[in-house]
Amino acid sequence: MAANVPDDATTGSAPPDAAVTGVGGPERPGDAPDLAEIRTRIDAIDARLCDLIRQRTALSRQVAVAKKVQGNSRPFRPAREAQIIRTMVARLQGEVPVLSVARIWRELIAGAIEAHQGGLTVLVCGDGGLWDLSREHFGSAPKLEHCMDMPVILRRLRENERTIVVMPMPLDDDPAPWWAQMLDVDGPQPRVIARLPFVVPPTSRMAQGGAVAVAAGAEPEASGDDKSLLVVEFDRDYSRASVADGLRQAGWMVRDLMSWRAPETSPLNRVLVELDDFIAVDDARLERVREAARGHIHRIVHFGGFPAPLDGTRVERHG
Repeated sequence: MAANVPDDATTGSAPPDAAVTGVGGPERPGDAPDLAEIRTRIDAIDARLCDLIRQRTALSRQVAVAKKVQGNSRPFRPAREAQIIRTMVARLQGEVPVLSVARIWRELIAGAIEAHQGGLTVLVCGDGGLWDLSREHFGSAPKLEHCMDMPVILRRLRENERTIVVMPMPLDDDPAPWWAQMLDVDGPQPRVIARLPFVVPPTSRMAQGGAVAVAAGAEPEASGDDKSLLVVEFDRDYSRASVADGLRQAGWMVRDLMSWRAPETSPLNRVLVELDDFIAVDDARLERVREAARGHIHRIVHFGGFPAPLDGTRVERHG
């Protein structure tokens, strides 16, 4: 996979400074550590961290300038953020709780975006649990607003690409699914860009159900481990199983299907499909799947995707 240009800073690492990072222990079993000396060394590490954060912030400022020259004003890149957090989790495996690692880098990234790229506005379409989940995912910098009015949500998405809406995870056979209301809209197609939470905390209510973040006109980017979402519109006499079979024959692993049965007056049904793969918007296999259905599939809409979340119960190794 080709490397992405950093959106807020580089993740290149320098060899650790032994004078700063060396912690060490008592030289003999009977020796007690010198608490004052340890605290002095911690202070030195904190000073070094401040210097590195300052350097990172300066690079973030350069990224913002470069993006402005390129005409790219979209500040949020979930694939890039996922790559950063996965790298940091791997480097700190067993030393720092995974959720803490994610929170630290989320705050660094969110702060840089707010300071140098104009920040984000996050519309939360749900209850208090969804609000908490949104704040956890996007950090303390972005502005959060509660909004349950779909026409208003669609207008806000259309008018400002710095607006993101957080929606509850889709449910199967929902009589009025929000994702179906985001099709055939004026302006750029809204697409899912992230799943919340990215790190699923052990024994947390946030791990139940979750949510997705949606932005208008966002082009999917590969993070190295991704899920994709498609909306398939098909004849009423065509089955979900047939839709799934067609996608599997194209080489994709179907993870989940969520249906919306249209009113009896409509000749079409729709299904939201989650696939275990990254799929580009212009992937030629999408049209081949439609053609192979011999007229039963009317269209396939690329509805975005998201970097696969980290399982906090699997990657934690403490104690």
